[in-house]
Amino acid sequence: MPSPPTSSRAPCSEDRLGAIARAWGYGASVQLQRPAGAMPRAPVLARGTIEAQQLASGIRLCRSDLRGACDQVRTADLPRSLTAFVMLDGAQLRWRHGAAARPRDGMAQAGVLAVHEHANLIETQRRGERSRTFVVQAVPDEILDDVLADQLQAALRRTQALPLDAGRGFGSASAAALSMDDAGGAISALLRESAALALLARAFQLIEAGAGPGGETRAVHPRDRQRMLHVRDLLMAQPEAAHTLGALAREAGVSVTTLKLRFPQVIGCSVFEFLRARRLDRARHGLLHEGWSVKQAAYYAGYRHPTNFATAFRRKFGAAPSQA
Repeated sequence: MPSPPTSSRAPCSEDRLGAIARAWGYGASVQLQRPAGAMPRAPVLARGTIEAQQLASGIRLCRSDLRGACDQVRTADLPRSLTAFVMLDGAQLRWRHGAAARPRDGMAQAGVLAVHEHANLIETQRRGERSRTFVVQAVPDEILDDVLADQLQAALRRTQALPLDAGRGFGSASAAALSMDDAGGAISALLRESAALALLARAFQLIEAGAGPGGETRAVHPRDRQRMLHVRDLLMAQPEAAHTLGALAREAGVSVTTLKLRFPQVIGCSVFEFLRARRLDRARHGLLHEGWSVKQAAYYAGYRHPTNFATAFRRKFGAAPSQA
């Protein structure tokens, strides 16, 4: 079930920001840039609105419209996740990969941050400065759709930050979602959710297109795309075969490195993630229509232990193999 939005229109304190961060599973901290001694114990950081919720799919979204009450630097320690954001007002975000790394600038007013293990987001806000943001985040363990969860795992193979072209309508969609009066009820909720899904879809497109060290995208050559589709078709036709990366690469006429890089870009998951999903589909068919035992289905799907097979089966189909 989706969680109801939790919002605050009162003055925003560090405790309030910390509560949202903890609910989203990451740490947050604030460094105030004011003379020592002029600061109360629990200073007001900003005034305005901040709202966070989780959609039925497991996707998180947060919208905020805050005006700084003092000069400050806010940091967020992100876990393994895919985050897309649009900043309608405010300074550019910076990010850092690893605690010892120097902060990097240039994430623009809209961007995508794929975090393989750990990264930091850094936002600076001056007193009186307005900051309006719309953030969408997907965490692998919380996504309920298995296809989307697999695609998300493929997108998080390495940490990278990519600029997002807000000129394609994402900025206006996010602005509408932020300015929508909650009195709109279901219509307001649908507009916010559609803006969040559009933003996340664009994030996946950017990640799948590939990116170089500087953030530039590289499209997959049509010839490589056809080769990866050939590998996919081979796996679909013969899921029971003892496939290896070397044999599949030779069949496609590419190197193993190219196969490992291009297959997730074209198909959305790794070779063996795709093969495992196809074998689970075939095992389910055997259980339902061919009288297979759970042990036979587990062996076919490549699981030595039926308990591991049962866990994977339940995650993909929502029921235990014995029920099938």
